[in-house]
Amino acid sequence: QLDDPERKGLIPTFIRSTGLKRTMFMIVLDLSHPWSVYESLQTWLGVAEEVSRQLLKDMDEEDATALRNRISKYVASYVDPSLREGNEGKDLKVTGEAKTDTSIPEINMGVPVVVVGAKGDYFSSLLHKSTSASDKFEFVSRRLRQICLKYGSSLVYTSVAGEGTNVQLLQDYIFHRMYDFEMKQKAKAATTVDSFGLYIPSGYDSVELIDSVRPPKSPYDDALPFTKVFANPNKEIKRRTEEEKVKALKNSQFYRLLQTKLKSGPRTSSSKGTDSGKKSSASKSSPHVRSSRSGSKLSGSGSGSPKSNHAVRQFFQSLLTGTNAKKVSSGSASRKTEAQKLAIPDNN
Repeated sequence: QLDDPERKGLIPTFIRSTGLKRTMFMIVLDLSHPWSVYESLQTWLGVAEEVSRQLLKDMDEEDATALRNRISKYVASYVDPSLREGNEGKDLKVTGEAKTDTSIPEINMGVPVVVVGAKGDYFSSLLHKSTSASDKFEFVSRRLRQICLKYGSSLVYTSVAGEGTNVQLLQDYIFHRMYDFEMKQKAKAATTVDSFGLYIPSGYDSVELIDSVRPPKSPYDDALPFTKVFANPNKEIKRRTEEEKVKALKNSQFYRLLQTKLKSGPRTSSSKGTDSGKKSSASKSSPHVRSSRSGSKLSGSGSGSPKSNHAVRQFFQSLLTGTNAKKVSSGSASRKTEAQKLAIPDNN
């Protein structure tokens, strides 16, 4: 995959300089992550510029100049279909004898460039959650149009939500720029957050047009970074995750903690058992059978719990001190032997 700018060196391996006449650079931006679109666009435009420069060096100077002049001529002579309808008898195109202004666009790669804003419906869904969605949509569109004007690239917002928006238009535009198919769709610059299908073909835009659609009291200035307008939720999630990290104890610390809890545990339970025994013995109204049963339960719990806890404490103590398991087993075997000796009756 070539979604990493560090892999830009691989692009010239499958794009030949002889095929630049039928080549187009397309940069797709994710508008649902508006905090990163401007930086992403600048990054990939830089990659496209470097690749095209490298490929044009491999060509004859005359052929490279012809490709750049083709872009300059298209941008300078573009006429929107909305203007052609009322001037069918007039020739609105620049003739081939006219001199081409090679300073247009400012950065000429010799290859058509189209910038696609995918998930354009993001701002319309944001409208229900924020009252500033309209101003933010206008800010993003204005800033993207400014940088696209510099490179002479087109800008199209698309969406696959519902019936889709500008999907067929994008396909028609690709065929138009690569194979000279006729393009009948009109430019759409005056868009809103509800009608987000922005379409700015190469050669249509200008600084005056961009400024004309800007609200007179826009809260967002052109010098404002995108990250100041759109907070990146991923950074906030990452910060919270780092704060909520639990540091695991070392094994020795963990075993000591368990040993401490085990030592303090039996004392609490035995004290509770003693208190309950005192209460049961103090009661005079309960029958003798019931008190004896409760007494047996208390004596059973009191005699069994320390033994089991003692074995567990011995286990953790052996882990902490490195006591050999064989010593523990031999000790238990010796205790069994002594118990058996005590149990043998004396016949003498």
